[in-house]
Amino acid sequence: MTKTSINLSQLGDGVITFINKNNNQKVYMISKLCDSINSYFLEFDQMGRELNSHLSSSEIQTDIPYEDQVHFFHKGVPCSILSPKTNGWQTGRVKVRVEVTIDFYPDNPEFLIKEPDQEILEPLDEKSPLDDLRSMDE
Repeated sequence: MTKTSINLSQLGDGVITFINKNNNQKVYMISKLCDSINSYFLEFDQMGRELNSHLSSSEIQTDIPYEDQVHFFHKGVPCSILSPKTNGWQTGRVKVRVEVTIDFYPDNPEFLIKEPDQEILEPLDEKSPLDDLRSMDE
């Protein structure tokens, strides 16, 4: 059985082009695409405020000042926890980590991927078709 998608971060040294109606195709490093998408989610300050608003609508009142709500996703927001696994109240911060996975679904999965527990197939010839594109990026 073959895997039907792969995480693009596994192909970080590869390249990608988006197919569009105009046939205007530009080539980008996959690592640059992944970095750009990840930074979008890490720098999206409004998300912290929207999370606090959502918590309030779920009857969880954080009482975090408006200017500090952005820190849910950055440095965390101050809190205290009490758990049977701790000795009393423990102070610290709650930080929400969002993992973004960018998957590629090949039209012909048998060509690109072996079994799920194996690595991605390498080209049979010694010279990769990506070598010319990689040298253009340098």
